[in-house]
Amino acid sequence: MSKNLPQPQQSEEVDLGQLFKLIGNMFDRFFKFIGMIFGMVFQLLMGVILFFHKHFLKFAIAGVLGLLLGFYLEKEKPQLYYSRMVVEPNFESSKQLHNNIYFYNELVKDNDSISLANALNISTSEASKLQGFSIKSFSSKNELRLRYNEFLKQLDSAAQVDFTFTTYSKNFIGINSRYHSIICETLDNLVPKKVEQAIIGAISKNEYFNLQMEINEKNIDLQDNIYKKQLKELDSLHLLYKKVMIVSANNPNKGTNINLADEKQGINSELDLIELRYELKDKLVLLNKERARTNKIINVISAFPTKSIELYEPYYSLKFIIPAFLILVVFLVLVLIEINKYLKNYKPKTETK
Repeated sequence: MSKNLPQPQQSEEVDLGQLFKLIGNMFDRFFKFIGMIFGMVFQLLMGVILFFHKHFLKFAIAGVLGLLLGFYLEKEKPQLYYSRMVVEPNFESSKQLHNNIYFYNELVKDNDSISLANALNISTSEASKLQGFSIKSFSSKNELRLRYNEFLKQLDSAAQVDFTFTTYSKNFIGINSRYHSIICETLDNLVPKKVEQAIIGAISKNEYFNLQMEINEKNIDLQDNIYKKQLKELDSLHLLYKKVMIVSANNPNKGTNINLADEKQGINSELDLIELRYELKDKLVLLNKERARTNKIINVISAFPTKSIELYEPYYSLKFIIPAFLILVVFLVLVLIEINKYLKNYKPKTETK
């Protein structure tokens, strides 16, 4: 019977042993590969350190010479001044404002001091001091949220679900922002203040925007009259209501044709009248704020200062650029010399045999 029992097969043991040996060899090669990579990185790092150590004096001389040259050229270079103004365009005048600023900047690039002087009402010599104009739009998250809520009111319920705030933010055009920053660069720190009125006046003189402002003023006046008339009507109704309640209280057993409601409903009705009155007052306050905001085509939130500040950008300074450039040139020359030496000493393996 023992002959019928299953006996362990030697081939299976051999296969398992070969499998473990194969796995062990794979790990051994993997760790050797990792060690080789670290060794190559170490050799490269040491080579770079030795290269800079060998030529440190050359790099130091190039850096010092570049620094001295940068100081000299920086001293001779005229000082650039920077000025910033923040405005709030109304009646979609921001597009015209951006176009005007781009136009002024193109005149600066073309060195057309005469046209620039005529456009900004300054002298030709002052116009020649201008170095550039730029304009940027910016919006806060609160502003975008308010604009998004106003936008949703124009959509039906199905579209409101699909059009999220994230989608609106991504598709929002910066030129439609409420606030815009105008930047002026000049060699004369007094010039930006002199061109401020010309920049604003160029928009304020536009007939289309003036017409929009007049229509807006009429609409606000009309809405103001409506609110005030409603307030008077509510006051009259409230006064009448009180008289009716007094008559009802003095004659509890007698009917009256002017009874407006029972006592419980009367209290609620009086509170409703008061709430409506407060709502109308709040609307009047908002309307007055809108009147103050839109009484000009462009509101100046922050004007150009009387004197502009010095523009200093360390990364664009000659004291930084020239030393870095000379050190880079010395580095490239030394690398080319080392490569040339290597190529001269290099001998292919076929020649060494």
